Amino acid sequence: MGDTAELTERLKKILYAQGAALVGVGDMSGVEDCNFKTGVSVAVLLPGDIVTELRNAPTAEYYDLYYALNKKLDEIVTAGEEFLRDYGFEAYAQTTGRVEVSNNFRSEERRVGKECRSRWSPYH
Repeated sequence: MGDTAELTERLKKILYAQGAALVGVGDMSGVEDCNFKTGVSVAVLLPGDIVTELRNAPTAEYYDLYYALNKKLDEIVTAGEEFLRDYGFEAYAQTTGRVEVSNNFRSEERRVGKECRSRWSPYH
């Protein structure tokens, strides 16, 4: 596949077909300790009523949805990784099974807004 814009559009089409609500592609060259020059961010929506209920405290419904949406994100980014690898790119989907959480590093789920959940899947 030749053109970068064409590859990006095909990747986005696959990610949207898998259930992504938003997809973004960004330059990762300035990110410390990142071995990839390009990253893909994928988001899925949280229902508005769940977001509203978070104003007080996380609910049981939120926790159930949180795990279901993380599973969905895993499926979406894995499909993206497979697509990119099929075209010879080094790709690494940051699934919940691959992301390490430490006391010094906040997971990407905690950094994004309450309206969506996002995960980076770098490729180059």
